[in-house]
Amino acid sequence: MAKVLPVVPSMLDGPDTKAAPSIDFATSTPATARAPARTPPAPTPPTAVAPRAGLHQTAVHLVRQRLRELLERVGWYDSEAAMMLRKVLRGQIFGVLMIVALILALFLGEIFALAQVAGNLALDLLLTLVFLVFAAEFIGLV
Repeated sequence: MAKVLPVVPSMLDGPDTKAAPSIDFATSTPATARAPARTPPAPTPPTAVAPRAGLHQTAVHLVRQRLRELLERVGWYDSEAAMMLRKVLRGQIFGVLMIVALILALFLGEIFALAQVAGNLALDLLLTLVFLVFAAEFIGLV
């Protein structure tokens, strides 16, 4: 049988009633008698993140790092072609193209299945084009 706890009259009073002082059970002193809380120390400024050790890097990280080092050495990042490519990749038209490519990649297979298209050649060509758009963006943003 479950125990029924008695209702304390102070629980039924409204929020405007004075509450009993709380007691810190660790020291058995009322909370009002304790010293005021200390302010937390000031946050330290962020420091540079140390590069990960070679054992923890994946193959993709290593390839990207080596490719970036190569492109920095040959001066690619400061060239006119790189600046134009960055401008195109961050542009509004390319953003719309990427959204369309994403929608095609997600739903084109199901649309072809619902439409009962006879062969897979058209689907394969369209999804290959979508893949090439994604690959171009990936390579361009490295």
